[in-house]
Amino acid sequence: MKLSRYIAFATFGLVLAAPVRSEGMGPRDLSIGIKISKPLTREDIRYRSHLELQDSTSIFQLASSNDQILKTKVFEYLSSFQMDPEIEIRKLSEVSLPTGRHSLRYNFYWRGIPLYNIILSTHLTRGELYFVGEVPVGTLNLTSQDLKNTPSMNQVARQLDQVFSGEDFLYQPTDKNHLQIFPCIVDDLDYQFASCFSVELKGVYYNGASNSERIIDLERSSFSATGSISYYTKNPNTPVATESFELSETDKLENKYFTTAPYGTERAISISRKFEFATNSQNFPEANIFAQANKMLAWYRSIGYNWDNKAIKLVMNSTDPANINNAGYFPRGTDGSSGPLVITGKGDGYTLQNLSLDSDVVAHEIGHHMIFRTITSTKYDDTSATKNHSGSIHEGMADFFAYARSGDSCLGESICPSGSSLCIIPNCLRTAALSKTDWNYESSFYKSQPDAGVHIKGMLVAATLWDAMKDGGNNLEFAKLTLNSIDYLKSPASSYSDLFIALVNSDKELFAGKYCPVILASAKARGLGTLAAAAGSCETPKVIPRSNSSVPIVGSTGASPNSSSTETSKTTLKKRSSSGCSAGTTNWSNIFHFILVAPLLYSRKHK
Repeated sequence: MKLSRYIAFATFGLVLAAPVRSEGMGPRDLSIGIKISKPLTREDIRYRSHLELQDSTSIFQLASSNDQILKTKVFEYLSSFQMDPEIEIRKLSEVSLPTGRHSLRYNFYWRGIPLYNIILSTHLTRGELYFVGEVPVGTLNLTSQDLKNTPSMNQVARQLDQVFSGEDFLYQPTDKNHLQIFPCIVDDLDYQFASCFSVELKGVYYNGASNSERIIDLERSSFSATGSISYYTKNPNTPVATESFELSETDKLENKYFTTAPYGTERAISISRKFEFATNSQNFPEANIFAQANKMLAWYRSIGYNWDNKAIKLVMNSTDPANINNAGYFPRGTDGSSGPLVITGKGDGYTLQNLSLDSDVVAHEIGHHMIFRTITSTKYDDTSATKNHSGSIHEGMADFFAYARSGDSCLGESICPSGSSLCIIPNCLRTAALSKTDWNYESSFYKSQPDAGVHIKGMLVAATLWDAMKDGGNNLEFAKLTLNSIDYLKSPASSYSDLFIALVNSDKELFAGKYCPVILASAKARGLGTLAAAAGSCETPKVIPRSNSSVPIVGSTGASPNSSSTETSKTTLKKRSSSGCSAGTTNWSNIFHFILVAPLLYSRKHK
C-alpha cells in the first residue's frame, strides 16, 4: 500500500530564471524554484540542463568532483531561495561511480527535526552539474505544543493494524525492535509535526508518517522479488509444499508470466507476500494454480524456452455451466483483444473434481499456449486431400509436455471421482501407456473415433512422442526437441506428416539427428510410418526453414542432465459410454480444452 503525496521534480543549472519568491509565505508553500506537471526522465534532465547551460560561464564546467566543491555549489544554489533561516541541510548519501559521476543527496531539517521525504540531489557528470528534487520555501510556523501532539508508538501501531488488517505481523505494539518512531515535519496540506516511523513486517521494511488521526504516508523501503506460496506438489494426493516464487512488486499473486483471477471471489492479498493458505481455504486454489503454473514454466525454461508473451490470466474454480467440469485455453482472452486466458472449473464432484488443484490441468493448458505460437487451427480432417490433424496435434502435444515434465504417463490422476465416465482408465483422464495394436493410426478402433474427438485422437500423438522419448533415453533433450519443433510446424494448420518433418528438423538442428531413428521407429510402430516418410530418411532428411520467423521458441539454454522416469505398466481401458463433457456454446473458434468436448464411442475394451 502506498498513500501518495504530490512530489514535483525539476532540474536546474546554476543560472536560471529567478526562483519563485513571496513574502510572508505560510507553511503550505512547500515548493521549488520551477514546478513541472510530471517527473522528468533522465533524458529530459540531460536535455534541459544542456539547453539552459548553453550560454553559461565556465563556473558550470567543474574540473573536480571534490565533495567540498559540490557542497559550495549546493549552498550557492540554495541561497537564491527564500527559506526559513532555521532550516539546515544535512548530507544523506554520497556516491562516486567509475563513469565519473559524483552524486550527493541532502535532507532538510528545521530546528533539528527532519522534513519528511523532501530531498535535494545534485549530480556531477562529465563536468556538468544537475539539481533534482525539492526545496522548502517560506517560513515554518510551528510551536512546541504542536510537537507534543504527535502520536505515540502505541497509537502508530494501532493505525498500522488498521491499515494492514488481516496480516499476521511480526511486531507487537510495544516491540521497539520492529517499530521505531521519531518526530518529523510533513507537508499534508499544511506543515505539521508528525511521527515518522519505520517498521519490519515479515521481512519487508516500510517507512511512513502518521499524525494523531491517521497514517499520512506509507512507502515500502525494500522490495522482495519473491513471495512464499503453498501448493500441492502434483495434486491433492501428494504433499503440500511451500516455496518462494517470483512476484511483481504488488501484494497479489502476479508476475510477468501469470496473474490470477479467482472466479466469484476476491483475489488473495498479502502485503507481506506470504500466500501460505490451508488447503481448505478459499484462497488455496488461487495460490496453488499460480505456483503450479510457474513450476511448469520453470520446466519449459530449463529446456531452453525463451519466448515471452503477455501474462496469462489464470481463472480458477469456475462454476459457469460451460466450464465447471472443464478447463480451457483462450489465446486472446474473453474480450478478443487481451489475453491469453486459462480457465479451470470447480468440478461438480461427480463428473470431475480438483481441476484447479491438479498440476496436469494447468500444465496441459500452458502447452496449448506454446503450440498456438504456430498452429492456430483446432480442426481434425483426415478425409480431404489436404489433411489437417491440427486438433489432435494440439491436444496430444499438450498432453506430452505434461507427461514429460512429471515423468508420469497418467494425466490428471486426481480429477476423476470414483465412478466418473470420463476417465480413459481408472484414475487417469488420459494416458500415453497405450497398446500399439489398437492405438494405431491404421487400426479400425482409431479410425472409428469421431473427428471431433481430438482429445482421443491426440492420445495417439502423445503415445508416439512418449514412446520415442523413452526409447531415446534422455527425457529433457527429447522434450527440448519437441518444444523446438513447434517452430517447424506448418501454420496455421499441420498434418501428421508436417509433425514428423518438424520433429526431424528440430532434431537435426539441436542434436545432429541423434533422435531421428527413435522418432521414425515410433511413428512406424503406431501406424504412422507412411506419413512420417514425408520427413525423409535419417541420412537424407527433408530440410525446411522455420515457419515461425520470430525469436526461436528455444534458445541456447541446454537441457539439464538426463532425468529418468518410471515406465507406466500396461493397463486395461474402460469401456466408455456415449456421454461426454460438453464445453457449452461459445463464439470462440480457437479454444483448447483439457476435457473431452464431444461424445466418444468405444466399441469394446482395449488393452
